[in-house]
Amino acid sequence: MNQLTDAGLREHAIQIGEAVGALIELESMKAANQQRIADGYALAYDENALMELQRTFRLGVNDIVEKSRNFW
Repeated sequence: MNQLTDAGLREHAIQIGEAVGALIELESMKAANQQRIADGYALAYDENALMELQRTFRLGVNDIVEKSRNFW
């Protein structure tokens, strides 16, 4: 079995941190939308804003595959 190098472990930790950061931001966006709905206002974040979050954090399948190559 291949073992990760220290640099690979660091890269893995960075990727997990980015994913967690994206989830935190996503939950914040969802909460803002729920509050706006409850207050009778239009959504603060639409589908485009959510897709931009994915692009910002490079969480598409191809992005993840490419970043994973840095593990080894």
